[in-house]
Amino acid sequence: MQIKLGIVGQSNSGKTVIVHGLQERLAQIDPGEGLKLTALNLEDAKRIQQEIEKNRENLRTMGGVVTTVARDFEYALREGTKDLLSIVYHDPIGQLLQQTSLGALDAENHSKYLRNLSSCNIIWAVVPLRIFNGEPTVRDDEIEIVQSYVAESINARIRDGTTAPVSLAIVISRIDAMGQYSEQEARSDIVRLVNEVGKKFERLAVKTDLIWSCVVFPVSAFGFNNHALQSSATKDGSQEQHYLLAGPTMRPWNLDKLLLWSLCIGLEQPTGHTIFRRARANSDLASRVGDSLSRTEGPFLTLKAGNARR
Repeated sequence: MQIKLGIVGQSNSGKTVIVHGLQERLAQIDPGEGLKLTALNLEDAKRIQQEIEKNRENLRTMGGVVTTVARDFEYALREGTKDLLSIVYHDPIGQLLQQTSLGALDAENHSKYLRNLSSCNIIWAVVPLRIFNGEPTVRDDEIEIVQSYVAESINARIRDGTTAPVSLAIVISRIDAMGQYSEQEARSDIVRLVNEVGKKFERLAVKTDLIWSCVVFPVSAFGFNNHALQSSATKDGSQEQHYLLAGPTMRPWNLDKLLLWSLCIGLEQPTGHTIFRRARANSDLASRVGDSLSRTEGPFLTLKAGNARR
């Protein structure tokens, strides 16, 4: 079985950094009793480790890694030596979401990106917490752009005549900017922000039949007390603070919960004409992953529960 993950978000929203955070954290994530998450093969494992080490310096000096070439990545959920399922995601190029006039090559890549997004089982819609003039905020224009791309990908499913639903995770990245020292310090502000962002996505989630489940996750790839800020002036004269890795490694926060939810929902979510049925093997595996999900600390907000449709 394969779970296909799509990621949508503007340039510099933290998409690629989230992916790198998962790569660093993957071996420590517990997906359930007797189960393991791992790169699909040895060559992938070597490549991932090389990329982690190569990109750490970029994260310390620039706070991110600019994605210019889209690639596919694949991980396995393994029991012993047997691969039970794989999760695949397509590395997104956020710059394409911001261009209003595309050259021929960019337009072709843009079309491929939308086709890929429209065929995914799970979509992570990434909206970053940004610091403007000392205040943390999630910008409405970024929310609107991400909502537009989610809606466009769902409309593409409808045009293709598919009955397969998709589940949506609203991912608020860089949430550690809410509190420099600890998650506990920022907990009340995080809950408030999650609820505010959730309200802005609620109508899309509830009113769209093909969205099976929708949850809001605040996450941090760097982890609390592990970032430095660098200021620069924006076009309107305000100050934007860029987000740099301070420590020697990332300490991802709440990414475990996001990934385990994606695995669990990917297993439970109906496909095509089997919309009210799940294979028993998938159900049993989803239960094992779900047990681990319930034990994993970290906040989230459910806007639409998939099991409400069964």
